[in-house]
Amino acid sequence: MQWFDQLAPEGMCDGEFCEPAHPEVLLDATPEVIWPGLMPPDLLPVVGNALGDWLCARVGADNTIAEVVYWYHGGGDCLPYGNSIAEAMVYDALATRFPGRARSLAIPAQLPPQPVRGPLLDRPAIRWALQHLPPAVAEVFEPDFPVPHTAARLLQCGVAQIAIRCDLVLAALDNEVRRRMTPPLAALLDARWEQDVVQWMFDPSSMPPAVAQRLAEHWQLPPQQWQQQDWELAVEHCQRVADSRSDLAWAHDILGWAAQRKGDRQEAIDHYRRGALASLFTDQAVRFRTHFDSDRYGKFAVARLADLEALTLLDPAYVQTLAVHASPVDREATGWRESVCRYWLRKAHTTAAAAERYQYIYRAGWDVGCDSIRCYEHLLTELAVAAEAAGQSARAQLARAHRDCLRGRYLID
Repeated sequence: MQWFDQLAPEGMCDGEFCEPAHPEVLLDATPEVIWPGLMPPDLLPVVGNALGDWLCARVGADNTIAEVVYWYHGGGDCLPYGNSIAEAMVYDALATRFPGRARSLAIPAQLPPQPVRGPLLDRPAIRWALQHLPPAVAEVFEPDFPVPHTAARLLQCGVAQIAIRCDLVLAALDNEVRRRMTPPLAALLDARWEQDVVQWMFDPSSMPPAVAQRLAEHWQLPPQQWQQQDWELAVEHCQRVADSRSDLAWAHDILGWAAQRKGDRQEAIDHYRRGALASLFTDQAVRFRTHFDSDRYGKFAVARLADLEALTLLDPAYVQTLAVHASPVDREATGWRESVCRYWLRKAHTTAAAAERYQYIYRAGWDVGCDSIRCYEHLLTELAVAAEAAGQSARAQLARAHRDCLRGRYLID
């Protein structure tokens, strides 16, 4: 792969992600850049940002790189950055041009001051990336290219579509409540921050009329100004994402809520049902402010299905594991995450198909995560065996590397 032959050994990167992993590090038996357990086992770190976050190559079932993913170390959130390193590097370089990027992937990290580096086209990584992308992408880096047209041009060229559409949805749903609300003001309104205020930040129209009136008087702004959001545009972008893949919870969560807002119960249920089966680490809940129901169920979509009285569309045993405060008999005094893990392992152990078993074991560890890092040693061992049996040798080798890193770092025998 040209990236590892040309750019990575020289460390020639810039922008937020400026520290490429050297090939010798990745070829080590226990690469120091892998965050075992916390990082999904099909991810191989490629470029870091010196803060613990990584652009990772995701290994597919066909033993090739399927996509490049932003992995956030503070919570394990994942967001696809493109189908290749070239796409990811271009998207990263143009970070300030995309609406919504001011709200980072999860809890903001303070970046050190960056010196002025000159034109983007002077960066070796960008010049390399443009050699592997449609020629029209290079025009974006010309001095006279209109900055507001950047997202549209990259979408037209098929570059970093998921990440850009996520930014555009965030921008469409941004509002004055997110920008103006403070904890003292919430206390004045007798509102709970994590439940009430977060929901209003997500959708200001969900605010009780009496509270909306008090805020209108306090801010001296009519509600129609500070409650304004473009849900139609958000739906347009989320639908394009949902049409291309079903494993990103945030797209289904937004589509479900949008349908619910307009009174289409069946459409809302259809989207929430799909979102309920996507990994918790793909919901972008902190950025979208969809974590206001996290004290009830482990997933936003499941809480919504409960409100719509449609939980019967999911496996009752799975729903029971996601009820945060429930205490089903099979939990044996453990947390709800461990209950979810056992649910998927039971399914893995009752299927004869190795590829399906791999997916179930993967879900056991990375659907909602595990409470103990030690749980991952057994999961990664089983995952490697299942991948090997399914002919997915690259995934098997990577899972073993993650396991060996876990053993070496956490002294697991």
